[in-house]
Amino acid sequence: MIVLQFLTSTYYNLYTVYGIDFRKRVIAYKNSGHSKQETCKVFGSSRNTLYLWEKQLEATGTLEIAP
Repeated sequence: MIVLQFLTSTYYNLYTVYGIDFRKRVIAYKNSGHSKQETCKVFGSSRNTLYLWEKQLEATGTLEIAP
């Protein structure tokens, strides 16, 4: 039962959707001179997620959540 509960909560956390305000705060923090590693530690997101947000911002000019 404990293993199933752990797997379920882990699975749920893989698909966490971050709001636009949160994304903007993370990017602003990173752009204010902090490293990606430090930024991700402070906000609890992965470096891959931060990389994707930066790439999206550069390509589209927005951090809107894709449908």
